[in-house]
Formats: sequence, structure tokens, C-alpha cells
Amino acid sequence: LLLFCVASSYKMPKTLHAIVQGSSGSGKTHLLNAILELMPPEEVLNVTRITDKSLYNYGKHDLKNKLFVIQDLDGLSEEALLAFRELISYEKIASSTTGQDKNGQIESYVKEVLGPVASMTATTQTEVYEDNENRCFTLAVNESDAQTKAIIDYMNACSVGVISESKQLYTRQVLQNCIRMLQPYEVVNPYANQLSLPDGVHKARRLHSLYQALVKQITLLHQFQRKRDAQGRLVTTKTDLHWANTILFETIILRIDELDGELRQFYEQLKNYCSEDGVKHEFTRREVRQKFRISSTSLHRYIRKLMDLEYIKQVGGYVNKGWSYKIIYWDDIQALRARVREHLEGELKKLKAT
Repeated sequence: LLLFCVASSYKMPKTLHAIVQGSSGSGKTHLLNAILELMPPEEVLNVTRITDKSLYNYGKHDLKNKLFVIQDLDGLSEEALLAFRELISYEKIASSTTGQDKNGQIESYVKEVLGPVASMTATTQTEVYEDNENRCFTLAVNESDAQTKAIIDYMNACSVGVISESKQLYTRQVLQNCIRMLQPYEVVNPYANQLSLPDGVHKARRLHSLYQALVKQITLLHQFQRKRDAQGRLVTTKTDLHWANTILFETIILRIDELDGELRQFYEQLKNYCSEDGVKHEFTRREVRQKFRISSTSLHRYIRKLMDLEYIKQVGGYVNKGWSYKIIYWDDIQALRARVREHLEGELKKLKAT
């Protein structure tokens, strides 16, 4: 739902952006492509990567109000990331270059490429360049066993014919036509000064701006059901705020949690494994790798990061037989989630009371 809101904002004055994080093979690209199929194809630019200068070489209005999708953010160079970041933040990029005038003389001029664009990208990196991440909603692919089972059940349902491909195609076409009908209205949120995000959010100013933008986009998606004020602006309702809180919940958790989404999922599995039968015991890399069926490279990255953050420590072992580790910080992510949910629901209850 959050990615759908982000993608559908491409034609609006205030566009949205998202980064999907997950390990290789977790379904990041499939998720992006599933959302793309719901958007009008003539408004989408879907690329695997961008080169250093490619964004500067578009025509002045080629990218304006388009949905720009990069399937793999990992392959972008520093210069390409800079151009992409500037396009997101300032809604245009400009470069000073040289060319020939009509008389054949060399002259300097400024070449501009105008936005705004909405964007979606995917990455396997657990740490995205901060300036890019702060401008985007961050999503983590659900890699739990329960989600894997749900995906396999869906694949089986498709194979036996329970899922109708023709109905899926029809639904995609209906949604594409619905997006085509949306108009870029101005939105006013009469409750904006009565809402606040939970304490401890990383980059609270940036996230609050993203939160308000999401509320406006949800209002725009309901523009045929919303009233307008005397100036013709769409008016946000409390229902829009409820949907924003529900859709943005996981992203808020990611902004508060010290661990990124992929690392958090691994750490929760590790805590459950190390506290079986109520006894907190040590572990080795080999047993964890075999228990969770993850690669040695991924496990090495997880262990190193958790040690750097002082969640685990090395307590024994030998070079030739492997090291043993112990969890030294048992945090409670469920308590954090409950606290954030209680805060968001409390904000809405105060609005309803007034």
C-alpha cells in the first residue's frame, strides 16, 4: 500500500520516493514490478541502472511528472547517486556544459532537466547512503518463514488454476485507468498542527515532512470522495490520517530501530534460537548458518554489525574450530512496536474527541 501511494504520486505537485531493502532473492524486484503493473505504462521509466551523466542528457521536460524506477541501487556510482538525489530534492538538475552555436562557435550554457519525479528503488545494502535514504520512505522485505509459506501457497494456487490471470489483468487495467483519472489538486490538512510522531525517530524533521506528504497523497487518491474548501483545495479527513498511520507504521519502526529491517529480522530469529526452553545459551557461526540456512557472507555481515553495535560479543572458541558468541543486549522490539502504535492511536483518539 505504501509503494502504491508512492508510485501514484508521480503526477502530483508533491511527489514521493521509496527504497526497498532486502537480501538477494527476497523478492524486491518482484515487488517493484507488481506495483509498476498498476501504473499507466506510458508514465513509467523503468531502468536497471543509470550511468554517471545519463540523467543530465534527458530533454528539459522528459522526466517531469514521471515515475522513475531503478531496479538496483547498488550499481550506481557516487556521481549518479548525486544527480538522482538532486532530482529528488530540488526537482531539477542543471549542468554547465559546452556546445556550438548556430555559427559553429564554441559556447558555454546551462542544461536543465526538470522534475518533479516520483521514484522507487531496490537495494541489498543494509546501509544506504544517508542523504538518499533521508529523502525516501524505507521499506524492508518480509523474509520470515510465515511470509515464505504464504508466497509458496500463492504460487501453488496459481499453478492449480485457483488464481485467475484474466481477473488479475482486468484489475490492473482498472487501476491504471483510475490513476489516469486523478488530478493534481492542492490539499489542506486541518489537523496538521495536532499531530506528532513518536519520540526517538531518526531525522524527525525529514520523516515528519514525509508523513505530511503521505497524508496529502492519500487524500488525493480519495479526491472523488473528499470535499473542497472555498479555494478549491481538497480537505483531509480523519480517515486519511488513520490510513497514513496504518500504512506508515513499519517505516516509523525502521526509523526508530537501531537495526535495519534485514538485520532486525535476523536478530529476532537469533534471540529466539538462543533462548529456547528459557535458557540463554551461546552460539557458533556454523550452527546458526545451518539453522537459518543463510550464506556465510550474509552471516559474517550480520555478526560484524551486531558486534559493532554491542548486541553480541565473542566469548570463546578457537581459530581452527570456530568462535562462539553470546547475546549481551536483549532488547524488546515488541514493546517498542506497542509503544509506537499506542502513540499513533492516541493521537487519532484525541482528534476524534475534539
